[in-house]
Amino acid sequence: GVTQRVRQHLWRKRNRFLPNFISGDFDSIKPEVKEFYKAKDCEIIDTMDQDHTDFTKCLQILLQKIKEQGLKGYHRLCVNTGLEAKWCGLIPVGNRCNVTTTGLKWNLINQVLQFGKLVSTSNTYDGSGTVTIETDEPLLWTMGIKRRLK
Repeated sequence: GVTQRVRQHLWRKRNRFLPNFISGDFDSIKPEVKEFYKAKDCEIIDTMDQDHTDFTKCLQILLQKIKEQGLKGYHRLCVNTGLEAKWCGLIPVGNRCNVTTTGLKWNLINQVLQFGKLVSTSNTYDGSGTVTIETDEPLLWTMGIKRRLK
């Protein structure tokens, strides 16, 4: 699964980029990969429900954690690690969002993101190395990862 691919892709930087949690049915994960993340204090959440994809289940867990921890607001992302491909995007999760960004080629200034209206899936970086996001509702940050690392 994706957990193994991420670990393999980030092998040299594996301690620098650790997820907060990993979710899924873990039907294809190697035991040593699961143990690696568990030993690094990544929360392992078994979701055996076969009616939804692992991605959908992960989004459901993420929304719950956002509500529990109050993670809406202002976020600053470092995007000069050498791992980033050229594309990135912001996707509203559940509700419409009022969003302001810096550090993107096409910044949003108090822009409404909502399915059926505007969803920012094809943006890129402005070269500053930092992206800031201010939002009033949960967003999903998505970005490409380089296929080959130097």
